[in-house]
Amino acid sequence: MKEDSYITAAAVHTDPDRAEIRCDAVISFDAPDRLAVALALRQKLMEEYPDYTVRITPDTDFSE
Repeated sequence: MKEDSYITAAAVHTDPDRAEIRCDAVISFDAPDRLAVALALRQKLMEEYPDYTVRITPDTDFSE
């Protein structure tokens, strides 16, 4: 996925008992569409873990 190049870090928490994945993804300001990057990451995780609820929180890398 080309959007991967815009994600510099991600913190992932999984809760198997609740079938939930929560992810904070640091998305570069260079990304042409930061929301599209977050949605692509969510889609990729949903495909890999179809039985889980996936929540992505986009974060900003202000050190750029």
